[in-house]
Amino acid sequence: MELIKSLCKSLFILAIALFFTQCDRTENDVISDSEMENTAIVIENNSFTKSSQLQNLTLNLAENTSRSGYPHPLESDNGWGGGRDKWDIVDGNRSYGYWANGLAFTGGLRPYIAPCGWRNAVINFGETVRFNHILVWHHGDNHIPNTYKIQYWDGSTWVDAFSTNTGLNYVRWDMRTTSGAGSVPTENVFNIVEASKVRLSMYNCDIIHGWIYEFEVFHSIVEVEMDVKPGSDVNPINLKSKGVIPVAILTTDYFDATMVDCTTVKFGPANIGIVHDDGHLEDVDLDGDIDLILHFKTSESGITQTDTEVVLTGETYDGVNFMGTDLISVK
Repeated sequence: MELIKSLCKSLFILAIALFFTQCDRTENDVISDSEMENTAIVIENNSFTKSSQLQNLTLNLAENTSRSGYPHPLESDNGWGGGRDKWDIVDGNRSYGYWANGLAFTGGLRPYIAPCGWRNAVINFGETVRFNHILVWHHGDNHIPNTYKIQYWDGSTWVDAFSTNTGLNYVRWDMRTTSGAGSVPTENVFNIVEASKVRLSMYNCDIIHGWIYEFEVFHSIVEVEMDVKPGSDVNPINLKSKGVIPVAILTTDYFDATMVDCTTVKFGPANIGIVHDDGHLEDVDLDGDIDLILHFKTSESGITQTDTEVVLTGETYDGVNFMGTDLISVK
């Protein structure tokens, strides 16, 4: 009888040890071929989003280093193992010296702790804010979701601002951090929304499991392509002119110039508006899409003899802020 009791006790201790070993796995643990068969990791993928044309990324609306009050991530799903602290995803750290940080979701291919499925990282701002740009820093390539949504709370339900089932197309490999544990971000840009909450909702049945280090939220400005005096390479500005300066806002893969609200456009150091009530549309650069031409009074522009470039700002009908710059030659 004593032998049986001793054997049972040993088996119990072994089971407990195996459980905690599973919960505290390191990043170097091996995943079997059967678990990895649906996980596509394409390191060579160079598909970037619109962010290379964005400005004003200095203010992360989600960051809260105080770990109290707002904004907070406390409505996020629980983590496990070495990634259980929800506050980590808003602490301003895109990576850590040691891997056991961030928010590691349950589920995934094994699955860990709980069945796989949708997992959510939620930022509650405590007030209504405007945003249109999300960077989520993932703990390693194997934790990047293929299928995910960026959603905002409209007061009664979650609404999609962005969704994809090809998540690797939105990875910024050029922004990967290599110090310490390392991380790599997915990045998404969408029309500006106003909301008190935002969430990343990821499906983790086809990846090891979701694991994020930082959730960054921005209200960014799209940088558009503009052309002062279309057709001229030097863009001469005659300060004695009593005429107007033609400026083209070009349609590109990431910006539709026909959506510009002309009443919001400001030009030059004096931030003057357009001369006419509206601009006119034509294919300025002959690339097959429609661009917008606006005119501004030279004498009211505020341009001086020493200026070498000029700035234009505005907003689209759907609320996207934009800016553009072009070189000028002042006479």
